[in-house]
Amino acid sequence: MNPVRATLWSMGQRYVPSLIHIVATLIITRMITPDDFGEVALVMTFCQIASLAVASGFGEGLMYRVNNSQTMFSSVFFFNVGVAISLYLLLFMLSDTIAIFYDMPRLSILFKVACLNIIVYSLSYIQKTKKQMDIDFKSLAMISLVASLAGSVIGIGLAYMDFGVWSIVLLTLSINTIEMLLLWITSKWKPTLTFSWTELKTIIPYSSKILFNNFVQVFYDNIYSLVIGKFFNAKPLGYFNRMQTVVYYTTTNFMYSMEMVFFPILCKRKDKREALEATYEKLLRLSTFLAFPILVMLIGLAKPIVVIVLTEKWLEGAKVLQLISVAYLFVPLIYINNSFFKIMNRTDVLFYSNIIKKIIGVGILMITVFMGFYAVCYGVILYYFIDAAISMFCIHRYLNISIRRQLTFLSHSVIINVMVFVALYLITTIGMGYWVTFLLGGAVCGILYFGIPRVTNMKEYQLSCHVVKQLKGHNL
Repeated sequence: MNPVRATLWSMGQRYVPSLIHIVATLIITRMITPDDFGEVALVMTFCQIASLAVASGFGEGLMYRVNNSQTMFSSVFFFNVGVAISLYLLLFMLSDTIAIFYDMPRLSILFKVACLNIIVYSLSYIQKTKKQMDIDFKSLAMISLVASLAGSVIGIGLAYMDFGVWSIVLLTLSINTIEMLLLWITSKWKPTLTFSWTELKTIIPYSSKILFNNFVQVFYDNIYSLVIGKFFNAKPLGYFNRMQTVVYYTTTNFMYSMEMVFFPILCKRKDKREALEATYEKLLRLSTFLAFPILVMLIGLAKPIVVIVLTEKWLEGAKVLQLISVAYLFVPLIYINNSFFKIMNRTDVLFYSNIIKKIIGVGILMITVFMGFYAVCYGVILYYFIDAAISMFCIHRYLNISIRRQLTFLSHSVIINVMVFVALYLITTIGMGYWVTFLLGGAVCGILYFGIPRVTNMKEYQLSCHVVKQLKGHNL
């Protein structure tokens, strides 16, 4: 499949189902309180960390190795399922203790049900990896779409039947279960009753570094929920998690979609250094050009967006949305840099630099948590800035792309988005209603963002046109 078309399907797989999931969750969110959402967010934090341990970095390891036997795939499958069952039993036994620690009695039963997602995830991990390796993102997109639609109907139906917080828990569990069943039905690969520790050990050196790096990253990302839930209460946690989810789905999903396509392709060309450097520039320019305007709109139009989408009871979360969106402006740079360390088989650099970053991040969190909830949010911005700076230094050292050149790749997108933000800020000071502000701000943002690059013929605009032409089937 054409890489650009594959990226489009990959984005479809992430964005369309995510959009459906977001809409369904928003409908449910309008019926529950920030406190209820905070409890669910805490449970899902533990589930996310456990699911990462289930993956064990083997997906990237299988892709990097390229040629794998049936025994290898089956061994990884049974290893993942075994880890998943063990983690579920552990969390099941600890659920009462966790509920007491956070002084939220309902967490106990929520844990016992929601953590079933860990086992469900493990049962289809290899099937999904196989489709990614085959660049079969079209079928992945269709499966995710069907699962999201069916699961969302179940979740919304439960919400209207007054199941409250359970509607969110069962919404996620339904989507994951349906997706798992569809992957089993449509996948040509099925596990065989074979297990080889010898074969498994061949990818452990690579996969373990990916796992440790991902674990450090995910644990750090979720430590905010764990700390906020303990030091403050469920309401601030609800604000933080809900706004972080909005930003994540609009930005990180896009980055993940690009990586899913280009990672297996570039792994096959990892020895061609000049080609990697050229691709690095293109991906960095394109990703920031497409991701920045979404974040700038979230920053500039936070209040109308929160009120229109979540109702006024969530209005206090508008400032949180702005601060997290500012922090995520650094994500495209960080994400691209980290992906290239994996492609160059420098997972050691990725891991050790990540350890340094997270030690700094935890230090920032431990200081800001005693200064108040919003201080924690400002601390997130400081951490992502430091993360980006360290990753740029590492790319300069190991890929031979200077920090100045990296900043040059970002400069056009930064300049145009500053102009867009100023325009949005002026619009919000006029004092119009939320809907008028949102519609006018969106229109002005669109005109500026698509007009200026076209008139100035920015390199990012040329890359976008190149993508569009490839989608139309031109042989460029």
